[in-house]
Amino acid sequence: MNKKLKVLIVGGGMYVTGKGTNNFGTILPALFKASTKINIDEIVLVVTNTKSAKYAKSRFNKINKLFKTKINFKSFPEKNNNVNEYKKVLRLFKPDAAIVCVPDHLHYKITSYLLKQKIHCLVVKPLTDNIKDGKKLVDLANRNKLLGLVEFHKRLDEANIIIKNKI
Repeated sequence: MNKKLKVLIVGGGMYVTGKGTNNFGTILPALFKASTKINIDEIVLVVTNTKSAKYAKSRFNKINKLFKTKINFKSFPEKNNNVNEYKKVLRLFKPDAAIVCVPDHLHYKITSYLLKQKIHCLVVKPLTDNIKDGKKLVDLANRNKLLGLVEFHKRLDEANIIIKNKI
């Protein structure tokens, strides 16, 4: 793939940055690994407060150095805390795709907004917290001819693999 991809991440907690742990989470390292096969030019991460944005930037810089890559990165908000910062950032950034990793009850609100803006979305499980909203998101993605996918990282956890194999 020759196109330079721009990826938006909404959310910056444990799965994205490793917040509260000694590791880097799963989402940022996965994007760095993917960048060895596809051309990821820029990642923009948006959270609700400046403290988390600064933390994400420091984690990103460490991973960028570790992987010896030169992916561009910005984190928002830069100045004021804002729960709707993703809407502002979306207008400025215009990503090719978005990864939604926020608390479950916010999945529908944020993902439906992104799909309405014609952005391909990957949502960290569950898609929504109810079937009705899940069906709406599937319909919205299909109508707009977009990818609307769910990421199931738990399928790779060693404990879950052992249980699956035992069953």
